[in-house]
Amino acid sequence: MKRSALAQLDAVGDDHGALGFWMRYNAVKQPVVREIYERMFRAAGLA
Repeated sequence: MKRSALAQLDAVGDDHGALGFWMRYNAVKQPVVREIYERMFRAAGLA
């Protein structure tokens, strides 16, 4: 995950405590995880 993207996301928006942090964290993490899975499936010839 790109730390700069997480830092930007953490600095912007309403803060709802820990729940708000994790929702923002997951919003950054999701596309990264999808990209990793896509590369893994392509490398295995499954995509």
